Amino acid sequence: MANKKRRKRPRPTGGPKPSSGARQPGGGANVDRRERKDMAREARDRARKRVARRDRTRRAVTLLIAGGIGLVVVGFITRSTPPSQLAEGVQAVVTSAGCDGPTQVLPEAPGGQHLAPGESTTYTARPATSGLHAASPLPTDPNVYDAPVDETQAVHFMEHAGVLLYYRQGVVPQDVVDRLVTVADEERNTILAPFPELLEGQDLAFATWNRLLTCPAGTTADQAERIARGFIEAYVCTSAAPEPGVSPEC
Repeated sequence: MANKKRRKRPRPTGGPKPSSGARQPGGGANVDRRERKDMAREARDRARKRVARRDRTRRAVTLLIAGGIGLVVVGFITRSTPPSQLAEGVQAVVTSAGCDGPTQVLPEAPGGQHLAPGESTTYTARPATSGLHAASPLPTDPNVYDAPVDETQAVHFMEHAGVLLYYRQGVVPQDVVDRLVTVADEERNTILAPFPELLEGQDLAFATWNRLLTCPAGTTADQAERIARGFIEAYVCTSAAPEPGVSPEC
């Protein structure tokens, strides 16, 4: 049996079928590019905002830390209590012992003014309670001196709201000196030392910055202790001095 010849079917005339990945009319490719650009721009904006927020936070923390440190430093420098008057009972002892003061002495120089290396000065008040002074204060270790101290260092010590108990060696009875040794040992920021230049009738001197109280040699040990402790209570580590908070004992 003869084979039948197959007829070829005609091709469709609609043109090739678009593949699934072909772009559709209406500018689809441009739209995609714009979207990608917009997304990239938004990502950059978000990143910039994150960096800005982080920088603001860092600055705020830095300012807070600096402010806190500043407050601590200011508090350290200025911590003190205001000066007070002698208690009434102490002032009565001052009067009965024939003492003079406490007197507010005129300042010979503002606080904080140091002598240059090798420079010297002469004080008007004896003992001095202010003025130009050495760069380093009189040490409180020991707090009892058997020999006269460097007065320029003593003035610096007073600038730090310290109290000096002075006496005339060989004139003030030993029992009075011994009692003042006990006071200096027990009270903070207080030094006892001899002072040969004290005038007659002012054989004991209780001194701090711009404040002075003097007593005659006839002052008894009990009176001297009461007056010394009252003077210390009124003035030690107070704002009567320019730099009360510098001393570690205040």
